[in-house]
Amino acid sequence: TVRFNWCKIRQLGRGNSAAVYLAKRLDSDEHIAVKEISAHHGSGNYKRLAALYHREITLARQLVHPHIISFLGSEVAQDENDTVRMRIFMEFCPLGTLRSLIESKGVSEDGKPRGMGAGGLVSRYTRQLLLG
Repeated sequence: TVRFNWCKIRQLGRGNSAAVYLAKRLDSDEHIAVKEISAHHGSGNYKRLAALYHREITLARQLVHPHIISFLGSEVAQDENDTVRMRIFMEFCPLGTLRSLIESKGVSEDGKPRGMGAGGLVSRYTRQLLLG
């Protein structure tokens, strides 16, 4: 359970089983990421999604490292229509993924990512991967 109030700002992405939102903690104005898995309580998909949610939380709690996005908490809410919203709260990384950065900056004619110097973007991510 999270011990802070928050509000959604906008959707960042959506996959087959979840959506990820940019949100803001109301106690600190800090931006956070919220992964939300929604399922109708009586659906056949509910048990599979609930198991996925619990596995992801278990893993996120174990991954504690300066170069891994921090787990901040989780919550489950059910509305009057029996839709269950399972949420995972994580540290927000404003730079996004390496893929999203390359897609937003583009690639030069020689195949190197644009921005942050020649190959600087890939070098930065590679260094972080090698550090742990």
